[in-house]
Amino acid sequence: MCQRLGQPPWTPGSTAGNKPPSRSNPRNNTSFAIAALLTSVTPYHFTIPGRGHPNTPSTTGTTDEPARPCDDTDKLIQHHHIYTTTQLPPNMTDLTHFDLLPLQLDPQSKSLSSTSSSRALAAELSQLNALHRSLITSDTTTQHGVPPPPMPVNPKRSAQVAKLRDSGNAEFHKKKYGDAIKFYTLGLQMAFTRPLWEPSQLVREEVSGLYANRAQAHMALQQWAEGSVDAEASVEARKVGNAKAWWRRGKCLMEMGRLEEAREWVGKALEYEGEEGELVAQYKEIEARLEKA
Repeated sequence: MCQRLGQPPWTPGSTAGNKPPSRSNPRNNTSFAIAALLTSVTPYHFTIPGRGHPNTPSTTGTTDEPARPCDDTDKLIQHHHIYTTTQLPPNMTDLTHFDLLPLQLDPQSKSLSSTSSSRALAAELSQLNALHRSLITSDTTTQHGVPPPPMPVNPKRSAQVAKLRDSGNAEFHKKKYGDAIKFYTLGLQMAFTRPLWEPSQLVREEVSGLYANRAQAHMALQQWAEGSVDAEASVEARKVGNAKAWWRRGKCLMEMGRLEEAREWVGKALEYEGEEGELVAQYKEIEARLEKA
């Protein structure tokens, strides 16, 4: 049932002026549903009928009603996506209402914000505002904010990512593992801030190598948990042709004593990488340690 917010719910014995529209006339139901659908000034709560006890006020101030047979009115309401109990849309079996959240548009920056404390909404707005800023500030867009074709990519960012990776490798060979981690982290930040219209496969290739290298630096400092996380992130970015990252997480799991998890991980790695020598040897080592345990 659809009820205007602020209107007291109908209960048995209420006056006639406080009762919901009569179902005896389908036209009344249709007019009420379409009016609720098209009204943009006053917010509504849409309650799915047939949930809970009949005519019992809910916590949102609306009422639930028992299910009824489908008629022409139901078909019209369903056509406008106001569903009855005769046909619920997928993944909406537990939905009883929706919350109308206020949004504000800054007249200067054109960024969206909300007074709501919802973290999910804040994350969505942050991503949307970041995309808007990249469109109006990127040196690759036109004067009208139109992004260029996805190929070819801007070579400047690729060169910067490669330079940061090489700097991290140089520090690693000097055994300055902390500095190497800093360079790899800067390279990851540079790769992740690519414009969203550039090919995602390019980002995957860049971050998979940087994550794998940073995992190795963490392992050199015996930071096994951090190394495990980075190696797994590298594998998620590129599963095939990334045997080093598979091996490094397996090694981290072994050092943390998580042998069962390590065996499962390396076994999965062999499915992707085939009979890779280092992975086969690592799997045998894990099996031997499990037998002794």
